[in-house]
Amino acid sequence: MRQLRPRIVEVRSKQRLSSQLMRLELQGDLEDYPVPQPAAHIKLMLPKAGQTSPQIPDIVQGKPRWEDLSSKPWVRTYTVRHFDSVRQLMTVDMVLHGAGPACDWANGAVIGSRLAVTLPGGPNPMLPPADVYWLAGDLTALPGIAALLENLPDSAQGQVWLQTAEDVRHLLGAVPVGIEVHWLAASSTPDALQLLPALQEAKLPDPKSVSFWLAGEHHEIVALLNWLRQECGVDKSHLYAVPYWKRQADEEAYHRERHQVMDEE
Repeated sequence: MRQLRPRIVEVRSKQRLSSQLMRLELQGDLEDYPVPQPAAHIKLMLPKAGQTSPQIPDIVQGKPRWEDLSSKPWVRTYTVRHFDSVRQLMTVDMVLHGAGPACDWANGAVIGSRLAVTLPGGPNPMLPPADVYWLAGDLTALPGIAALLENLPDSAQGQVWLQTAEDVRHLLGAVPVGIEVHWLAASSTPDALQLLPALQEAKLPDPKSVSFWLAGEHHEIVALLNWLRQECGVDKSHLYAVPYWKRQADEEAYHRERHQVMDEE
């Protein structure tokens, strides 16, 4: 049970990387924490107003259960950008979309602010070995894509599409020489799809030779999924796709719909 329970950690450093991206370094009860694979996702449990530390749930049949639901923390999913097992230090990059519980907490967090992290999740491997890699997403996908690229072999071949509203090229990190990165300026038209036409313009290799990793806004990811699965015949085993967020929907309202998309993937 000890292994399953979320761990209390504290903010050790806080850095604004861009107007929309904040980096937190977290340290605490991570001594026997499993080393996350690149781009593994975790849930952050953030204390509500008036709390100095989040209420940790009991784990019942593998699922969290809170005795007092009114004290249940805000729960948000993020990507592990880096984990230093020696220093027991976890790095998480948070995208600040605007007003909301997670953004409010992040903006108000100081050194020593307490929160909780769950065990890392996601398929293993997150990006199966392949002849070619195609990765695509928006700013919310940048931490995951950066972590994946840093861990690809030097000989890796493929393409990356990143849709951002500001220049964050310096945050991408090491990229294998055979990976071509395309930067797409985020459209000012809210409903415009950008990732789908960009990928459609590229020449898709034999789908059986490609590992795909997609993450970002709901409509963009669903459009890519439909194209790859229905028109290109990409097998589910070669494709990881998660819609992280949805325009004009808060996390609580969108949670179930996200999992429906993933179940249908």
